[in-house]
Amino acid sequence: MYLNTSVSLDESTAGLTPEQLDDIIESVQQQKKKLEDDIAKYIREKQNELRAFGQKVCSVRSGLP
Repeated sequence: MYLNTSVSLDESTAGLTPEQLDDIIESVQQQKKKLEDDIAKYIREKQNELRAFGQKVCSVRSGLP
């Protein structure tokens, strides 16, 4: 998925100092890292849930005649 904007980089950064731009870049990078970490955590949790469910299903099936 791609994000589209109607504002060009020149228009959206007009009047910002290099330091402000660096701060914005750092903030975006931190947000990206947090999002990636949150996604990885969510996937790990779902994998653990699926593994536990699979073990439960196997234990129930092994108890059937």
